[in-house]
Amino acid sequence: MWVILAIILSLAAVGVYWWWRTQTTNTNVVNNANITANNVGNTNTSVTISGPAKYENNVVPFTLDIPSTAIVREQHVSSTTINGIAYPSFTLSLIDSRVSGELTISNRDTGFETEMVLSESHGSIDGRPVRTVLSEGVDALGNSTTIKRWFFSPLNSGTRFESLWISYPVDSVEQTAYFDNVVSRIKLIQDVLTNAATNSPSNTNAVDTSGWKTYTSQSWGLSVKYPADVTVIESTDKTVVEFRGPQQGSNGFLPRWFITHGSNQFYNPPADTDVQSWIKGNTVYDELGDSYSVAQLPTMHVISKASPQSSGADFYYVINGTKLFAIQVRHEAVQDNQPLDLAFLEHIVFNE
Repeated sequence: MWVILAIILSLAAVGVYWWWRTQTTNTNVVNNANITANNVGNTNTSVTISGPAKYENNVVPFTLDIPSTAIVREQHVSSTTINGIAYPSFTLSLIDSRVSGELTISNRDTGFETEMVLSESHGSIDGRPVRTVLSEGVDALGNSTTIKRWFFSPLNSGTRFESLWISYPVDSVEQTAYFDNVVSRIKLIQDVLTNAATNSPSNTNAVDTSGWKTYTSQSWGLSVKYPADVTVIESTDKTVVEFRGPQQGSNGFLPRWFITHGSNQFYNPPADTDVQSWIKGNTVYDELGDSYSVAQLPTMHVISKASPQSSGADFYYVINGTKLFAIQVRHEAVQDNQPLDLAFLEHIVFNE
């Protein structure tokens, strides 16, 4: 008797939660349709989609095939401003009667830093490298759970609000298999990627690199293009290469870049080391920078703010095999140099 009553109460609780998740004001339920989020960004609007359907988002951009028994709720929440440019924010929630828990996809940081990280690894979404993290957290009902998170940036502009933050509970084999399968259904919209990259803020003032020279380090397995008026200076121990542009009076040099690969353990981590956790555990920085990928490898972008004693800088840490490289973009001159800085980063190539 008590067992039957407990089962009935559990089913009722699940039903109430399911109803609550699918109810919203101003909601339009669309079956078997293509949903395009070209104009996301309207504050506090949402749409609920019942599978099977193809969801399409042209902000990041990606598509997702929604399973036939799943329901997706997309919510648009205002815009986020980065470097003076407004980017629409969205959160996608997927639930299915066949499995407990909820999968969320967003282009906003989900705040995983407050959770206890259990393990980190690398995966891929539609051929692009992705960082994955298992952590201890809580579900929508406040229960303890193990959460799997994916961090993914389809484009390499460094200024667009275009990363995907994916998370879902993995407390059982069935739950893990189901949500992993849903993530595998994410596909990039290649033509939108191309247009977005062409029209992104990083390329609005196109940099002509046709006359640039090429620096190559055989020992590092690295090459990079740089402007013809930039002087290349190697340290005597061959651990630092400086790219120094023309002097701008008392304001320093423009541009000024450094690539460092030392001989100590920090610059030579074990194989398969996650660059994010390695940098967080071994360096001190002021804040995290926008998402960026050097040479299409997982990259940790951090910012060192200017002080009366030193100029500010962006640091991009990337691991190729067992070699860690620190790429420093120094900000000495007053004028904005972002297009030139990004062009330099985009021409870094690893040859091994």
